[in-house]
Amino acid sequence: RWTRTANPLLAMKQAVELPSVRVVSLAGLLTIFAMFGVLIFVAVWLQQSNLAGPAKSGLLISIPGLVGIFCAPVAGLLGDKVGDFWVVIGGIVVFVAGGMGLLALPNMVGVYPVLLLLLGIGLACMMTNVGAMALSIRPDLRHAISGVFNGSRFFGGILAPLVLTPVYEAVSIKGVLLAIILVSIAVGVVLKVAGLSRS
Repeated sequence: RWTRTANPLLAMKQAVELPSVRVVSLAGLLTIFAMFGVLIFVAVWLQQSNLAGPAKSGLLISIPGLVGIFCAPVAGLLGDKVGDFWVVIGGIVVFVAGGMGLLALPNMVGVYPVLLLLLGIGLACMMTNVGAMALSIRPDLRHAISGVFNGSRFFGGILAPLVLTPVYEAVSIKGVLLAIILVSIAVGVVLKVAGLSRS
C-alpha cells in the first residue's frame, strides 16, 4: 500500500505498470485531443470562412465549457447509477451527433449553438467519467494514477494542434471534424477492448 511517506517515484512506476492505467490514460488523451480539436479549429474556421468575427467565435466556442459546468456533476452522479463506462458511451454518442451536425452543415452558423451544446454534453460525460474510471482502478495508488492520467491528458492537448493543423490545411474543417469524431469513438473502443466496460 502506498502512503505519502513512500517513494513517489516507486508509486508512479507501479501505476504506469498497470495495463488498465495505461488504457484509461490513452482514453483521457484521446478525449482531450477531441476537445482541443473542436475548440481550436472550429474557432479558426468560423473566422477564416467569415462566418463570425472574433467576438462571436469566442462566444460560440465558450458553449461547450459552459455546458460542462452543469453537465459534469450530472455525469458523475449517473456514473454512480449506471456505471462510468456507459456514461462515457452516452457521451460519445452525443459528441458524435454534434460533430456529424457540424460536418454536414459547416457553413450554417445558426445551428452552431445547438451542435456545440451537444459537443459540450458529450465532452463533459467523457471527461468526467473517464477520470472517475482512472481513480477507481487502485484507490491506494490514486495519487500516482491521477498524475499519470492527467499527464496523458496534457499530452493530448499538445498533440491536437500538431496533428490536426496539417489536416485542416489539407481538407479544411471537414477533415478535422471527421478526425475528432473517429477519435471520440476510439475512446469507447479502447475501454471496451481493455475490459473496462464493467466500470
